[in-house]
Amino acid sequence: MKYWELIADNLKKRGWSWGCVSAIDSTGRAIRIADGHRGDGKHYVVSGDELLTSFLELEKVTRDAANSRRNRDTRISGRFSLVVIC
Repeated sequence: MKYWELIADNLKKRGWSWGCVSAIDSTGRAIRIADGHRGDGKHYVVSGDELLTSFLELEKVTRDAANSRRNRDTRISGRFSLVVIC
């Protein structure tokens, strides 16, 4: 099993649906795009030079969102931000 597959399994366990695709940008460079979304409206799209890089970034933003939600729910912090990386 590849490391990005482990990250994808962990995302699924935490309630995220995900997808990935390879594409060519306007300069002819290959990029890997991963996205994660949940039923509560959260949706993140990240890109990188490698599939693993994209999934590592997706894992980071989904964990950051979960931490922000916990902070908001427990009133530790009244401010939070959701980051969508395109």
